[in-house]
Amino acid sequence: MIIVKQRTNLQGKASLDFLKFSEPLALTRALFEEKWVRALASGGHVYLVGLGHDNGVIGVAVTRETDVSEGQLFPPHRNLSGLTSSLGPGMMALTMSESGDLYVLLPNGVTFVKSQGRWRYLNFNLLNVALSGCVQSSALPGLVRVIADMSYDRRGALFVVCDDRSAIKRVVPDHASSDRINKPVRTFARCLKVSDASHRLVLGNVAAIDGAVILSGSGEVLDAACMIATPSETDLASAGLARLSSHAGARTTAAWNASVLGTAVKVSEDGPISVFEKGCRVLQIG
Repeated sequence: MIIVKQRTNLQGKASLDFLKFSEPLALTRALFEEKWVRALASGGHVYLVGLGHDNGVIGVAVTRETDVSEGQLFPPHRNLSGLTSSLGPGMMALTMSESGDLYVLLPNGVTFVKSQGRWRYLNFNLLNVALSGCVQSSALPGLVRVIADMSYDRRGALFVVCDDRSAIKRVVPDHASSDRINKPVRTFARCLKVSDASHRLVLGNVAAIDGAVILSGSGEVLDAACMIATPSETDLASAGLARLSSHAGARTTAAWNASVLGTAVKVSEDGPISVFEKGCRVLQIG
């Protein structure tokens, strides 16, 4: 649902078409009594429009997707890009994911989500800043888009950006092995680039496979569905670390290990996103 202070807030929105009802519906009636309303506002790009101060539901808005580089900051999911870019002063939006998480979207890019009974604050611009030192600007929006989508869809994943391509064999020992596990998908994944929208859809599915996705700073996939090695004492010392660190979850341990030689981004199956560098968790969103 999109909530506006006044009807004029809907004017001049290139990514939104507003279709008004012949007469307003009371909010409680629209949400709890009229079954056709739920069917009408389904499909991902059709939203009820409510007028603030209890003036009821006045129509529906149809949004169009925008490019990942457009709009205000990063929407929680690629399918919400049209919705977030449509928001302006005097507007806000409420939407629910298929997993039942409730999202509150504000026009300044701030997003709140209620998941598993608690509210969380999301700001993907922080992730953008955290990765800007290791990912080229041409690939950065695409990588953040994939990570945000997987968090929204509650699909766990591990992304690793290698600081040095020559170090990949120390991160993934069987990287060049002729009999490496998952060889077909790992070989195929090397043609993917996060800067390509079609590739990102495929990459999201590849990243959901057990193992990590290894990326170059330019956004090319170097390996995927692969196991992360335990760092050597030499690599630990080079990163300023005295010893290994163990964690409760296997994906968290793998992220920590990978961060010794690169930057690791762990997406939890519950949604939160963590960034690790040189054995330290430098950012957590959600």
